[in-house]
Formats: sequence, structure tokens, C-alpha cells
Amino acid sequence: MANTDEKDKKRRSFGCVRKLPSENYRADYLGPDRRRHHGPFTFQVKRHAENWLDAEKKLIEKGKWTPPAERARKAELKRERKSERASITLSEYGLAWIERHDLADSTRGLWERQLEAYVYKRLGGVALRDIRTPAIREWHVWAKRNVAQRPREGAYTALRIMMSVAVEDGLIKKNPCTLKNVTQRGANRTGKTLTPEQVKTIALAMGSPADKTAIRAHVRSEVAKERALIARDRSLDDKERRSRIAKVRKGAKRTAMVEFGIDQPQWIALVMLGCYGALRTGELQALRRRDVSLADGTVDIQFAARYLRPRKNALSTESQEAGESRLGRWVGDAPVKAEGERQIPIVPHLIELLQQHLDTYVEPEPDALLFPPPSWSKLTEEKKAAATPAQRNQRLASSTFFDYWKAAVKRAGLTDVHFHDLRHTGGSLYTQAGATIKEVMEFMGHRSPATAYLYQHGNADRHRTIAARVSRLADEFDQLAA
Repeated sequence: MANTDEKDKKRRSFGCVRKLPSENYRADYLGPDRRRHHGPFTFQVKRHAENWLDAEKKLIEKGKWTPPAERARKAELKRERKSERASITLSEYGLAWIERHDLADSTRGLWERQLEAYVYKRLGGVALRDIRTPAIREWHVWAKRNVAQRPREGAYTALRIMMSVAVEDGLIKKNPCTLKNVTQRGANRTGKTLTPEQVKTIALAMGSPADKTAIRAHVRSEVAKERALIARDRSLDDKERRSRIAKVRKGAKRTAMVEFGIDQPQWIALVMLGCYGALRTGELQALRRRDVSLADGTVDIQFAARYLRPRKNALSTESQEAGESRLGRWVGDAPVKAEGERQIPIVPHLIELLQQHLDTYVEPEPDALLFPPPSWSKLTEEKKAAATPAQRNQRLASSTFFDYWKAAVKRAGLTDVHFHDLRHTGGSLYTQAGATIKEVMEFMGHRSPATAYLYQHGNADRHRTIAARVSRLADEFDQLAA
């Protein structure tokens, strides 16, 4: 048997080929690592075995050689990864992408909720590589019928960016999100300005005395009517029933406040400062006593409050145990937008109002919130002293304040006035008082003149004033001509 092996073995300048009893051929060689390496399998044709040895020799000569077994393992891993990439679904990739993508926490949470609610329910189980433009178009047709404009546009924007990253990762060849005119190109509503008298009327409506007994009676009556209607509809589940009752209770309270008063005098200063300081909502929510200097007549804007909603798919065990899965959390020291860190002047006619607000509604500590939530005001001194840092960090919720804001606007006899219109009003008044565009940018914390121009508006009184000046100029010209 040994003689037969020696007879069949062929000497070569590199490696050797041996004929086996099975009539197949085995190739092997002594590698640069001084170990003998065999072919990946036996060859039926002798020339194929020799070709394999020639290929191995060329790799050694080019300095690109690695052991064949190691190359085989890498090739197998590559095939496995390719198979995994071929089977990965949109939702699986999306959850991984949202975690590693460089986003602000608030944006990450928002996109995660929008994708979960509006995209994954229809496309989440589809393999990423199988999603084409027709599927995206079909989803968008459904979304236009069932999803409000802003969340629909946000979901599509997140999906488009996700798919662009998938192209960069080599998972798909082309981004299927190529629909035209499906995202918002401008604001749905241009900001409007109010007159100083209108701003004052809204602020006073916010502090109007309230008949709380009449408000409670009206709310109970409306809720009882809704419960009676719900009792007849057996198709509703418990969640839908609770949702309808909560919606009716909120609407009934707002209607009652318009008629019977609001009684939130601590927010009169918030309305006035929001206008004449042209502050964003988050900036007002983050203000503390130490930020206000009445002696210097300035307010320091350094931070903006951010509420991070719970992230359903990325909760740690600790956050779940802490209840974050239900409540989310406030970030009170988040940086302000763009060039937002600034110092603004307090208009003189607000000094007395802010002094009264500080004396009446703000705790004496330097880090006490300028506009705490209503729940804080209801605590006793003992409970305030024993409050945890989280309770002290609790901000005035936008949803809470805006309910009262809408009632105050309606009670003031106005319609279609948003809280952000106060910022537009402040920016416009600053310009009308003679500020340059650079000064307006510094006052409002804008990075570019284009953004500052969006907050420059006239109003009927301003136009009448300008028209009167033009008329005087025309009269002067006629007199000179005569």
C-alpha cells in the first residue's frame, strides 16, 4: 500500500498531489507557517487539484496568504451575515438604527413612537431588502387617510433617513423613499401678532376669579352625559371608554373656565414675560429665581426644559423599575436652541409685576422654579421641605398650561391665537421700536437672519401709523411744491 502511495504521489516545485484509493485526488503543501495545509475537499480531476495549489502559491508570492481553514471560516461567516442581512425586517433594522443614530433624546423618542405607531404596523414585518417605492407609496396613501399631517410627515422623514443609512450600510442598493411633495415645506400656520392691549387682556383673563363650584358642576354634568352615551355602545373597550371620558372632561372644563373664570394669577407674569421677552415655552419652563435680576433689569436664558417621553423599546431594567415606562422624565438643564443662550432686558413696565410674582409665587431658594406646576403650589410647607429632587425638578407641563391658555384666549374674546404668537409679537415690537436685524437675532436667540425675518410682522395699528406718517410726508411735499 505504501508503494502504491509513493507511485501515485507526484513531486512538484510547490506542494504535491496524491491519488487516493477512491480515484480522487488530494492536494497539500507546506505553508509559510511551516505547517501542512490540505485542500478544502478532494478533487475528481487531477488538474483541478494542481490549479488549487497554483492559486495558493500565487497568494504566497503576493504576500496575501492566510491559512485556507481560516479563509474558509471567514467565508462561512460572510455567508451567514449575508443571510442575516437578507432576512432582517424593517422594524428590526429600525430599532437598531434609532439606538445608534446621532439624535437628540427628544427627537429619538419622537421618531421611535411615530415609526412604531404608523410605519411598523404595516411594513415592520417586511424584509428590508424587499421594500420598494410602490410599497412606500401604498403606505403613504393609507397614512394620508388615517394619520394627521404632522405625525405622518415626521414618520416619513424618519423612514427616509433610516433607509439612507441602510444604503450606506450596504443592506439595500437604493433608497425607496422617493415620493415627491409629501413632507412639509413651510409652517402650516404663519405666526400672528397681538396688540399690547390684547396681550394684557389675555393675561388678566388668566388670573380672573373663578366660580369653582360651577365649574365642577358643569364638568360632572358633561361627563355624566358622555357615560350614558358610552353605556349604549357595547363595541367600545375599556381604553376607548377612558379616552372618550378624558376628552369630554378636558373640553368641559375649558368651556366652564371661559364662562366662570380661570383663577391662575401666577401665570399672568408668564404670559407677559413670554410676550415682552419673546421666550420659547421650554425657556419659560426652565427659568429659576436666580435667572431674574430685577436690579439689573435682565433675565438670563441658559437652559430649556425638555420632557422625554418613555421609550418603549429601549428601557433599561432600572428605568422600568423606577416607573419611567409610564411617566417619562423632565430634563430641565437641556441647552437652548441654536444661539439661544443670551441675556434679555426686562421692559420697565414688567418690573413691578415680576417683583410681585417673585414675592408671592416663587420659593426663596435661588434654584426655585419661576413658574412651578400647580401641583407644587398645593403642597404644604412640610411636604415641600421633604420633596425629592425629582419632585423639585418637575416642570409646568405644556399640556396643562395650554388648556388654561386656550380658555383665557376665548375668555378675552379672541380666536386662533397660539401661545407662540406671543414670541412673534415680542419680536415684532422689538423691531418696531427700532432694533436692527442683528439686535433682533440676539434678543430672540436666532442663528440666521432668515429665521429672524419670520418673526417680523406688522399689524393694523402699525400699518395705520405708517400710513399717517406717509400722509404727513405727502402734505409737506405739497406745501414745498406750492
